[in-house]
Amino acid sequence: PPSAPTEPERDKPEQAEIIGRNRAGAFRTDAQRGLDNVRRRFTRTFEAAGDLEGRSVLDLGCGSGRYLIEAVSRGAQRVVGVDFAPEMIEVARALAEASPNGDRIQLYCGDVRDLEPAGPFDLVIANGLFDYFENPLPVLAAAWH
Repeated sequence: PPSAPTEPERDKPEQAEIIGRNRAGAFRTDAQRGLDNVRRRFTRTFEAAGDLEGRSVLDLGCGSGRYLIEAVSRGAQRVVGVDFAPEMIEVARALAEASPNGDRIQLYCGDVRDLEPAGPFDLVIANGLFDYFENPLPVLAAAWH
C-alpha cells in the first residue's frame, strides 16, 4: 500500500509557486535580453550605414517602420518600406504620418520577391527578413536589381 505523504510532498504547491516565480523571472530576463539584442541591432545598422543625408534606403520586411523613421530622421531623402503583413504596413503608415518628413517614406504591402520599388537604393536593410525564407538567394537577387 502507498505510504502517507511526507512533509515535503505536502509542500509541493508552495514549491510550485516558487518555481513559477523563478521561471517568470527567467522569462523576464530572456525577454530583456531579446530587447537588448533588438536595440543593439538597430544601433549597429545605423552605425554601419554612415551618413544618410540625401541618400535612398530600401527596408525589406520593414515591419512597424522603426528603421524607416530613423533613416528619415538621419536625413535620407527617399525611404521605401516593403512588408508582407498589411497590419505592419498600417502601423508603419501611422508612424510615417506622425513623423517629421514622413512624406519621404513610401510603403508597399506584398512579397518582397514580387515587388519592384523603383531604385536604385544607396542602402538596403533586411533585418530579420531571412528568417521567413528557406532560400534567401532569390530575395537577395531581387534586392540587387
